[in-house]
Amino acid sequence: MIRAGEKGNAQTEYMIVMVLVTILVVVVLALFLRNQSGAQVSQLARDLVTLDGRIQLFQANSTSPIENSILSQAGVFRDLQSLEDRNGKVNVKFGGRAPGADHSFVVYLDPNFGVMYFMSSLDLSYCMPLMTQFAKTASFIAVNNQIVKAPGGANTPLKAKCDPANGSDMFSLQVSF
Repeated sequence: MIRAGEKGNAQTEYMIVMVLVTILVVVVLALFLRNQSGAQVSQLARDLVTLDGRIQLFQANSTSPIENSILSQAGVFRDLQSLEDRNGKVNVKFGGRAPGADHSFVVYLDPNFGVMYFMSSLDLSYCMPLMTQFAKTASFIAVNNQIVKAPGGANTPLKAKCDPANGSDMFSLQVSF
């Protein structure tokens, strides 16, 4: 026979179990998203190093200017997982957004620093992970047009302002190797 107070105790136990399961799901999801972000940052860094090598080879064999549309026609962006090439309009593919969604990627030749990679409208949560990753291999880094690392200068990642550009939750990044 069930006593009057036992039904309330069972409901309380179910509530406690539900709260614990919810907390566990949140922790596991947070760990998964952090690992996914790290993997995306590492992939972008690897793809940019690969792309830099391809562009150097392109420069050695061509007198054409360094522009996205010309590089696209030459197949330079092919098979790079973190970049989406749509006939010269190139986007960075990460940050939880759909491919092609406003993560503009432009390659150009800077007279002072050589081949430069400019990425805009990147999610702010990727700022410090990208800075940390590129600090190892890049010769030039600028965040929201603020130079963080330049040839001949000290690497000063603390100088970077991973603050939102124009009050948004996005930032821009310029990198040269």
